[in-house]
Amino acid sequence: MPSAVATFIDAAVDVALPPGTHAAAARQRLPLRAAVRNRLNIRPFVAEWAPLRQPTRTAMTMPKRMTFILLSIIAAVVAIFAAYTYAALHISYSDGERAGFLQKFSHKGWICKTWEGEILLSSMPGAIPERFSFSVRDDGVARQLVSAMGKRVTISYAQHKGVPSACFGESEYFVEKVAIQQ
Repeated sequence: MPSAVATFIDAAVDVALPPGTHAAAARQRLPLRAAVRNRLNIRPFVAEWAPLRQPTRTAMTMPKRMTFILLSIIAAVVAIFAAYTYAALHISYSDGERAGFLQKFSHKGWICKTWEGEILLSSMPGAIPERFSFSVRDDGVARQLVSAMGKRVTISYAQHKGVPSACFGESEYFVEKVAIQQ
């Protein structure tokens, strides 16, 4: 008849057994139970030893783990930058219209070619005109502005603050529509 301590050890170890394992057959294979019983001199040590279960996957080594963490951080930074750029280009801070004489319009840039222009805004005749710089992303609007060079135009624009690079335009004002005045 087993003692109370042996019954307690059996119950504690049986809880740790994987589901579907026959307790009596597993009792002789568990190193924990055998070691505890041997230490308490309840039963002689069982010479048969088998692990509880085979590992299903191997642990990551330190270089692999560091590479995985580094690549995860880089991917997160790129995703955050892409989301910020998308928001900066598609959410406008303000919309408006300006009218003036189209003075300068060019396609410039070393790597990222953008359409950049400038109109002179004059409030009344004889006053010093104010310059308004803008960028154009649409080629159709750019063709209209090229044909309107030197004429009075009204432009509809959207202001996008915080655009991360000059590849999208040197100015924060992006022209969306153009009307040529006579």
